[in-house]
Amino acid sequence: MTFQVHDLKFVSLPVGWDASYLEQYRMADGITFAQVVGDIDQALRLFNAEQPWYNNAITLTDQPEVEYRQGGALVTEPHSEYTPPKPQRTDFTGHMLPVLERDLGFRFTRDFFVKGRMSMVDASIRAGIEAFRQYREQQIVRRALRRTDDSGAASGLGSSGLSPGFATTAGSTGVDFTPPPFGGETFASTHEHFLSYAAANLAAALKVMKNHLLEHGHQPPYEMWISTEDEATVAALTDFFDIQPVTVVYGSSTAQAVGVPGNGVGQRYIGSIYDMYVRVVPRVPQYYYFAYKPYGNGDPRNPFRVRYDPRWGAEGVQLLATNASYPLSDAYLFEAKGVGVGEDRTNGVSLFVDAGTTWSNATVA
Repeated sequence: MTFQVHDLKFVSLPVGWDASYLEQYRMADGITFAQVVGDIDQALRLFNAEQPWYNNAITLTDQPEVEYRQGGALVTEPHSEYTPPKPQRTDFTGHMLPVLERDLGFRFTRDFFVKGRMSMVDASIRAGIEAFRQYREQQIVRRALRRTDDSGAASGLGSSGLSPGFATTAGSTGVDFTPPPFGGETFASTHEHFLSYAAANLAAALKVMKNHLLEHGHQPPYEMWISTEDEATVAALTDFFDIQPVTVVYGSSTAQAVGVPGNGVGQRYIGSIYDMYVRVVPRVPQYYYFAYKPYGNGDPRNPFRVRYDPRWGAEGVQLLATNASYPLSDAYLFEAKGVGVGEDRTNGVSLFVDAGTTWSNATVA
């Protein structure tokens, strides 16, 4: 038996239905059942096709686990005509990725369908879609600013699965991680990408964030998320450069158009500092910062891995129905996805700036 549901995206009038009779059941503004279904379907298609502002930070996958290299370097040795080289292998570790099923219910009575207006249905659908949009953003920012592992069935990880954050000292995670060596530098399992600095040392802390990415081979430019409340503080730093309108700069031989990447809905770039594009993300709490190297949409080197349940597909939010006779009586929006860190736990650095120097997980609304 194929795992399927009867959802409104596939509703058509069955052979035994009298289309002419159903046309009598119009809403107060003349909208028919078929038009309502088509309108909802179009709204979901547009939403699921969106390119979110965090798209350059994620990769989609249907796999529940991530495995990756860690630890010591392999070494070459002088060639010998008679003696074969010593066999070597790298060390591996891994973690789980969560997937959580989320519902948002609707109920449209037959009387409402006859006496209501399509604008009322549209308002509910728009609000439901926005709720899923806000939830997705909250999960991305939460994972960026959380050093503690997610764990257990309640987090969509099975009874003993763990979903850690970025590189952190072994005492802060159940999935110890030693970053691979790079550029002649080696690291230990105490290597930390969740930083805490006093407010007076913000400029120095931002430099450290950049250097933590650079020392693992992530080349600039980078992206940094900050809160709305911290915008003025960052903009006042000596090495901060304001955003400039895209313009033409004339050189000795070549004219170049310069600027910064485009802004997303509700988010905006304000400039750059230390090779990092600075993006104001309203959901980021005050005093928290997050930096990473964006490798491009869908690139597995991006910091976050968004897992989807293959039984439902990667397309995102769907509209399902529990009543086959009258689908709108108990309709609900549904999605099965989860957010974890990808296979490169070095591509993300989080900063907490406060009076003290102790990291604290952010509370992301």
